[in-house]
Amino acid sequence: MKNPFEGKSPNERNKIIVAMVLGVFALGSLFIAFGGTRMFSSTTKVTVTASPTPKASASVPINPNDLKMPSQTAQMLNDSTTPISCCRVLPGPEAGRNIFAFYEPPEPTP
Repeated sequence: MKNPFEGKSPNERNKIIVAMVLGVFALGSLFIAFGGTRMFSSTTKVTVTASPTPKASASVPINPNDLKMPSQTAQMLNDSTTPISCCRVLPGPEAGRNIFAFYEPPEPTP
């Protein structure tokens, strides 16, 4: 194999060495970033045992009135009092006004 530093000045040799070291660091960081840390870390095993009887959980009691359907008169009242707006006019900018223009104030009158 040919020597990569043959015929190079010391400045060029140092640049080649730095480029190789940075390349190794880049490959190492990519290896660690994309799942290489499993090799260096210890894994902990957790065993889970299922209990045959479920435990009561603390939950908010359900109000039975929340589950009731509203009556037909309540539904009709709600439908009849909801306003329907089919035509909405959106305000736009004032015509003929340039908001980016800078106008010099007029000179005061004597």
